[in-house]
Amino acid sequence: MSRFISLSALIFASLLLPASANEEVVVLKLRAQAGVSATNYTLGEVAAVMANSDLKSELEKMPLGIAPRLGYPEAVSRARILKFIESRHPELRGRIGWQGGKSVTVRSIGVQFDRQNIIAAARDFLYARLTPEFEPVEVTPVGKIDDLYHPAGAFAVVPRINDAERLNKRMCVWLDVAINGEHYRSIPVWFAVSAYKTVWVAKNDLPVRHVITADDFAAEQRDIAGISAAVFSDDLNSVWLKKPMTAGAVFLTENVEQIPPVRRAQDVRVKVISGKVELETRGIALQDGKIGQRVQIARHDNAKIYFAQVQGEGMVLVDGR
Repeated sequence: MSRFISLSALIFASLLLPASANEEVVVLKLRAQAGVSATNYTLGEVAAVMANSDLKSELEKMPLGIAPRLGYPEAVSRARILKFIESRHPELRGRIGWQGGKSVTVRSIGVQFDRQNIIAAARDFLYARLTPEFEPVEVTPVGKIDDLYHPAGAFAVVPRINDAERLNKRMCVWLDVAINGEHYRSIPVWFAVSAYKTVWVAKNDLPVRHVITADDFAAEQRDIAGISAAVFSDDLNSVWLKKPMTAGAVFLTENVEQIPPVRRAQDVRVKVISGKVELETRGIALQDGKIGQRVQIARHDNAKIYFAQVQGEGMVLVDGR
């Protein structure tokens, strides 16, 4: 029956189209909808091709366009199809007849992402990122990944973490998906993270300006994924606390600073230069000071307070030149 209809369509088209006896008539019957799975679609996917020779097979295989993005159907008109065919086969100009609608709606039929492989790729990447510094490391997927689809083609995934991402209880790995070498989309995958490391922990409560010694701390293995600040790992020599610490607290970089060469209430050497005269006396520093900073100095009898520049350990300069 279908063969009879196709033959009838060809006979009918031959009556309407101005073709010579040696010219073959082609009839295209547009489908209402066309679902395509590849990155490109062909004429045979959007229309039934009726012809009486090998031309039918050739036309059906003719690439017609790039498949639309998933979820974004595209209407393809007769005029657009006709223009494309005639650009490839100018000899068919005036010899193409039509059946069906004025256009066809092309939709991409995606290939479903393998969710388990996606999660595994993200987890392996995050684990490899953390293990050089932390041991043991635990990364557990959290949240839900909805069903996702992508066009057919060569599929590749490249995991990454944003440069600003820091160790945290919740961390996101982005998977950049490419189809046939072209970026298609990026997928976020979230994990709950535990990362253990041997750190210094305060044995007792410690006040501000406490000069640190190794006796103040004990080494313990702690999960530091929830600690937002950097863990202190430098030399304990010549540092003191700029913030108080409670017993059991992890020793953080932000808790300490180098002990300044001049410290409040310290008895300091005061070098005085006035013209060509130089002399040295002593005074009491009223504030902490780093080299090059100006600090207040009091005479021992508190009769006068003046400013001097920090020169080194326990030494300041009053330059009257």
